[in-house]
Amino acid sequence: MDFELTPEQIDIQRAAKEFAEKEIKPICDEYYKKERKYPFDTIKKAAKEGYIAAFIPEEYGGAGVGIFADNLIKEEVTKVDPGFSFALITHIGVEAILQHGTDEQKERYLPAVARGEEIWSYALTEPQGGSDVGGIMTSAREEGDYYVLNGTKTFITNAPIADHVVVIARTSPERYKGLSQIIVDAKDKGVAVNRLDILPGYTLNGTGEIGFNDVTVPKENLLGELNKGFYHAMDWLDWSRTWVGSWCLGIAEGAFNLAYNYANQRELFGEKIFNFQSLSYQLASLAAKIEAVKLLMYKASMMADRGIPNPKIRSMGKMLAAELAEEVASFAFTIYGGYAATTDYPVYRFWHAAKICQITEGTPQIHRELIGKRLSTF
Repeated sequence: MDFELTPEQIDIQRAAKEFAEKEIKPICDEYYKKERKYPFDTIKKAAKEGYIAAFIPEEYGGAGVGIFADNLIKEEVTKVDPGFSFALITHIGVEAILQHGTDEQKERYLPAVARGEEIWSYALTEPQGGSDVGGIMTSAREEGDYYVLNGTKTFITNAPIADHVVVIARTSPERYKGLSQIIVDAKDKGVAVNRLDILPGYTLNGTGEIGFNDVTVPKENLLGELNKGFYHAMDWLDWSRTWVGSWCLGIAEGAFNLAYNYANQRELFGEKIFNFQSLSYQLASLAAKIEAVKLLMYKASMMADRGIPNPKIRSMGKMLAAELAEEVASFAFTIYGGYAATTDYPVYRFWHAAKICQITEGTPQIHRELIGKRLSTF
């Protein structure tokens, strides 16, 4: 068993780090203070380097590096800034096209995403909840050659800026065998988006509520099989939890870097605060946890890359990465003291983003439920 990255993966990792240090780090502090809007220019630069949905195969204009290497890119960029890193995730829902789309759908939609020209969203969660996918109420009734959608989705990442949305809607009364994935143009008549305010560190993409009022969509926009949407959504979540987990891992590493560097600069009682055993021991424990979670997340990504279904491992990775992100970011917050509460230091963005980790793609509680149902002996 080889725990080392391949030379190609190391090159991708190094290049992504250099991109983040050069193109993102110099601008992000002022950007959050003044702009607080989606960084389209940075996205174009990232797309030119192949960092947008790098898992898209070369035949559709992508870098074709696979899921694991794509997650390495996300991890490296997140270490520099979690908000800009999440802004690069313009492909939410595109995974479903690769998983279950027709050749025509792949040729039609994937190249524009790889070029950084279109932004996608995946509309699963509804006001009554998101973890109970079988309880979805948004409907898509058949009318001739069309589906007519009605309903509301909420807390949908990328909603305020999305060009297309993959919607999970009810096409039949059956709880689990009555859902379907349907591609909707976000500018279609009857689609209404309401942006929701959210914590910094996640604010560039934005999240929102999407209403569908008699939205007419051609049947050719059905993504995957009719009434198999529940199972397709599980496939999508199985993949998406690897990149969300990688984002959480990057937050933990980035927050650790901030804490470590500050502890080696800040002096108290005539010496660096890193030399205080109570602090250095905590950093040592956090470093060990980061290494352990990294191995689990890399395993989850590699399995996804190889097409090996294992939702238990994906849930374990995402859950632990999210909890670790909050633990490390909270520790970094205390290291900075009062400075952490100001916008003059980046630590506050990592702390806010770590809070978002707890709910994105499932809370720790729901993941423990999912893991518990799949437990067996070792």
